[in-house]
Amino acid sequence: MSIFTKFKFAAKHPIITIKYLLGDEKAVYYQKRRDNINNAIKSLGIRKRININECLIQLDRNIIPIIEKALDIYKNADPSSMRFYKGHLLYYLIRVIKPAIVVETGVASGISSLFILQALNDNDYGHLYSIDLPNVEPKSSLPSGYDPGWVIPENLRGVMDFNTR
Repeated sequence: MSIFTKFKFAAKHPIITIKYLLGDEKAVYYQKRRDNINNAIKSLGIRKRININECLIQLDRNIIPIIEKALDIYKNADPSSMRFYKGHLLYYLIRVIKPAIVVETGVASGISSLFILQALNDNDYGHLYSIDLPNVEPKSSLPSGYDPGWVIPENLRGVMDFNTR
């Protein structure tokens, strides 16, 4: 991040910057996540909103610990870094749009499935249909001996149909 970008952020978010300078290292991280979601929502033309802060708190409480545990088992469990931005946006969009059906192709470890399923669970509505091929390549994004979707906890699998044929 360039010095100009840092000054621009500080000018736009002075309270967050002060919190950061006083030792709250996550303050900037949370604000950047909120900004990224807001920018994406605006660019997609979505007018309906729900509280972004509540969504981020839910994710930090329910999803991030599962991903961190998965990363302890296998460092490549989240190769596309869903945990930093894309997953939060995916979760938020599903919470806002409330789809009856979500279709996912390519599950790998199941990080994106995790965000989708948590959103469907929090909406208390919707179903995920996931399709993946068996893990046959030695350099794939699965740890040896694990099946696609291994990260997804049992309590979220109730609204998921998973086909690996």
